[in-house]
Amino acid sequence: MVWSEFPVTENQDISSDEMHILNHIPKKREITETLLTREIEERKMDVSILHKLDNLGLILYIPKTGGQKVGRYQLTPKGSVITQKPTPKTTQKLLVKSTKRAKKEKKPSRPTIASLKQEMDSKFQQQQNILESILQRFNTIEKKLGIIDSTSSIKVASEEIEPQKMLKKVYDNIRSSEPRLTNLIPLSMLKPMLYEKHNLSDEVIDQTLLKLEKQRTIDLQVAYDAGSLKGAEYGIKIPGRGLVFYVRWR
Repeated sequence: MVWSEFPVTENQDISSDEMHILNHIPKKREITETLLTREIEERKMDVSILHKLDNLGLILYIPKTGGQKVGRYQLTPKGSVITQKPTPKTTQKLLVKSTKRAKKEKKPSRPTIASLKQEMDSKFQQQQNILESILQRFNTIEKKLGIIDSTSSIKVASEEIEPQKMLKKVYDNIRSSEPRLTNLIPLSMLKPMLYEKHNLSDEVIDQTLLKLEKQRTIDLQVAYDAGSLKGAEYGIKIPGRGLVFYVRWR
């Protein structure tokens, strides 16, 4: 039902839902409380609408009596007048009221994709800020407890890279100082210089050499006369391969 179908008195403000209930009650007859309540629930109205119409003197509640199981409602004379066919003058007033009410009761517009994306971005940024704050607190606690060093990751990376640089530097120095040598440098010349100048252990040197060979950065060759080789103790014994004793940078 629309507003223009119902009249109201000069000072009366009746909503379309309330007018629907008034028109649902038969004129000069009664309707049970059960039927009226069912209509309200089916239209998803608020049950308090009955109390308002009762307070306005538009309907009358008749309690159950005798063998009746439920109460009843009927229109009052005032309510019957309101449900009469409207005059042109009243209809014009109702149309004005309908326009004003439509503006007041305008339904909220559906969210757009842009607004949803903006909302999601905002929530994501909030979560990021919270996470960063938590991580900063953890770092502060760890530093105070001496659990980690802020430069530990840099040191680890340095420990992996530095032996390679040292080895290459010593390799190049030997080649430049010993022109008689080919690209093959014996470990008996390479290792003592790494011990002395860079304080590298046998284990670190051997691991670095094998790693570089695996990366195809250098070639490692075995000594076929290991029994009579001078400085054989500097070689790397590999089961099934022999004594690795020479290194060549690619």
